[in-house]
Amino acid sequence: MPIVNRAAAPVTQLASGSLPDAPPPPDPSTGQIFGAAFRQNNIIGSGITALENFGGVFNDASPGYSAWDDIKGTPYEEHWKGFAVSNNRQYTDALKAQYDTEDRDRRTLAAGGWTATIANLGANLLDPTFFIPVGGEIIKGAEGVYKIADVGLRSAIAGGVSTTVQETALHATQQERTLEESGYAVGGGVILGGLLGAGVASILSKGERATALRGYDALLPTGGEGGLSAAST
Repeated sequence: MPIVNRAAAPVTQLASGSLPDAPPPPDPSTGQIFGAAFRQNNIIGSGITALENFGGVFNDASPGYSAWDDIKGTPYEEHWKGFAVSNNRQYTDALKAQYDTEDRDRRTLAAGGWTATIANLGANLLDPTFFIPVGGEIIKGAEGVYKIADVGLRSAIAGGVSTTVQETALHATQQERTLEESGYAVGGGVILGGLLGAGVASILSKGERATALRGYDALLPTGGEGGLSAAST
């Protein structure tokens, strides 16, 4: 029988009743980060996610049912306010799926670093609410009727309004979005809208403004007649 020198082979000492720390989870992929950003910060992505989790599920009352019985003693217990509206087990399961998706997406974005920052910006810039009002203010600024400061103010207001609409839609399709988060988002929309409006108005030459306005007018039902390009001449 071989002789083991135990002094030469020390055993890792652990506190009584403790286990080694679990290895850190792998970094999320770029695709996972962008997917999470669009589900969290784009009304189309958020709406599709809610449809996937709640599609075909109705909150009809089930006699004697209490969602608390399904969540007590589980990680979902901290979200009891959200589950309080559930009237049957199927709806509770859909809520669980929605919370799971949002928690996973939030963890993914928190671990995504600068990639997550870029993904969040892209999700916001591609949101349908970003284009309609802010774009209109930029075109007015390009027309040259307003001073740069006026254009910045109008665009800032438009950015705030569009972001408010966006946040309202996101609140309707998400469970964990907070009013504080929405407040920061609206503030960012105001700043971004003002920067975009004033910036576009200041960098376009007269010829570039005319070209931009003609392109805008071509989208009008009148074929461009009586559009902004006519007003700027």
